[in-house]
Amino acid sequence: MMAYAPPNSRGLTIHGSLVDTEQFINGPSSSGLSMSQPDITAAVSTPSPTVYQSNPLRSHSPASIGGWPVTSPLAKFASSGGQWKAVDMKPVLDMKLAFLSGGRDREGRSIVAIPALHKGEERPRDELTTTLYYLVNTVSTEVRENGFSIVLDGRGYSWQLVKQTLRLLQDCLPHQIDVVYIIQAGQFWHRRQSSFSRHSREKSRFEFSTIMLSSAEKLLRHIEESQLTSDLGGFLPYNHSEWISFRLNLEQFMNEVDVLLEQMLLLEQRMTKDYVADDVEGAEQVLQYHCNLKEEVKMCPQGVLKKGRDLISSIEQKPDDSGTSSITPDKINATATIRHLLEGVQRKHRQLEDLWSSHKSQLEQNLQLKIFERSVYKVKSWLKGRGMEALSNKQDIGDCCAAIEVLWQQHEKLEAKAQSIYESLTQLRLMVDKLCGANHFASADMRQCIAKLSNRYTFFDARLQERTDVLRLSMTFHQHLEEWREECDQCREELMKEGVPLDDTAAEQDRQQLEFLQQIAGQLMQEGRGLLEMMHQQAEMQVPHPPDYKKGSRHTRHCLDEIEDKQKRVEQLAEARKVRLDQLKQIYTCEKDAKQALDDLEHLLEQLSSCLGNLGDSLAATTKLRDEHTKISRAAKKTHEYGKDLLSAASKGRQACGMPQQPNQSLLA
Repeated sequence: MMAYAPPNSRGLTIHGSLVDTEQFINGPSSSGLSMSQPDITAAVSTPSPTVYQSNPLRSHSPASIGGWPVTSPLAKFASSGGQWKAVDMKPVLDMKLAFLSGGRDREGRSIVAIPALHKGEERPRDELTTTLYYLVNTVSTEVRENGFSIVLDGRGYSWQLVKQTLRLLQDCLPHQIDVVYIIQAGQFWHRRQSSFSRHSREKSRFEFSTIMLSSAEKLLRHIEESQLTSDLGGFLPYNHSEWISFRLNLEQFMNEVDVLLEQMLLLEQRMTKDYVADDVEGAEQVLQYHCNLKEEVKMCPQGVLKKGRDLISSIEQKPDDSGTSSITPDKINATATIRHLLEGVQRKHRQLEDLWSSHKSQLEQNLQLKIFERSVYKVKSWLKGRGMEALSNKQDIGDCCAAIEVLWQQHEKLEAKAQSIYESLTQLRLMVDKLCGANHFASADMRQCIAKLSNRYTFFDARLQERTDVLRLSMTFHQHLEEWREECDQCREELMKEGVPLDDTAAEQDRQQLEFLQQIAGQLMQEGRGLLEMMHQQAEMQVPHPPDYKKGSRHTRHCLDEIEDKQKRVEQLAEARKVRLDQLKQIYTCEKDAKQALDDLEHLLEQLSSCLGNLGDSLAATTKLRDEHTKISRAAKKTHEYGKDLLSAASKGRQACGMPQQPNQSLLA
């Protein structure tokens, strides 16, 4: 038997939402909650307006909707889009025009009971139709496919009303009903014999079979007593107000499940929304926003879960007045479906929590990446910007030790900053190792970035070391230069002094001092040429913004020329001093020897004077005295000539040296 499925309709409103709920819970790959699964009693289907328009008993007047008058419940149902809800149906359900007790006939078909009318009571046709539609769609697809057995308690009915009710069943649910049991009073059969034959002719038009019963007891031949309510001769517990209350709670639970799943979907969308964070602050805000969702994720299903468990408890634990359980197959199916939904909600909640944790991890990694990128940017921008600019602008090598000391202090500040940059780079390396060890999603990019940054720092450090070498060599060169200048000036003063002792010690001192100056000058020349070569090599390097040491090179060459010039002049002074010392030595030697000649002449004079009074007492003695006198005269003459020559040479030497002639003149006198 085919199930009722209005065309162009999504079918069950609440049951349909169950299908959507399960698809939402299991994801797109899930087949959803199959209609063959135990269906919740609260599942309500929405008949299509097409069904109403096809009803031959309804007119299509302008003052109707879907074939029903605008004031009828079915018209209101059609105008509302076919949404069956117990809260909307409650006024009709309270009338108890028909009900589902949960019983089954011997074929397993669900029993729909249409209770008897009291005397003078009328049964509203539209409300009955609405009730039947609602009841049929509160069961699962399996139950609907199995068909329904209608128990029409015709006691209190007129035969005309029985026929109208049968036609209504034919019009409303022709494919869902298998059999209709009609209970009529015994005396009714005797009064309506002629009508039975007409009914027999009419019943061939029904798509279900009808069984006429003269009493409720005869209904037990077809349906077990345990499956019938007390008003039909059975003992199946049924409380219509409790059933309505259960329906209201159940449909409210289903609505809350739908709302919850929409909330979960919104939470999922909020969690997975791609918030673009361009900086650390933005990443922190996104992460904080995500962390704030934790409590919302944790608490969102609690109310629905509690309500679902309460519903299950109300079904399973509430006995009837006799103390026996009132569990029916419909309630068993409802319990199974509620459990299934609760499991789905819990599963979706776990997925949502897992998604929150996973996305939190991603956001944390994104924050770590932004922190890494910010640190990299700081290091990289300094190396490319202020650091390299400061290094490129340091092209002065100083022209004295004081100036170089100032440059060195500036350079030390640059080195200190470079050291802090290196420490930052080290921290970045440790960060990358840690994040890569934790399987960060950007591990490869970070490793590549840190490698490039390390290469850039290595290049900068090499340039910085080159600058350090230039300044250090310049400082050494200028320190030695200033020392050499001081020594050179002292040496010049010494070489230009007058009245230097004419002994070998002075000459030796001059020689040693000259050799010392020559040694320093040679070292300076070597250092200066090394400094020039270093500056030339750095200026010729194929690197961006090579240093321009033209000024420093000119200064260094000037210093080297100064060294060569001064050294040459000192050597000339030393040579001149040596010549002068030699001349003075000769002058003083001549004068000394001349003085000795004077002393010799005085000695000879004394000898002659001592011999003037002695003429000898014999020829031999006189001859001897004469020979001695002649000898003394010759010696005096030679000594006189020798002394004159010495004094002449000394005089010429003094004249050549620009020295006064007094000492010589006194000797000549």
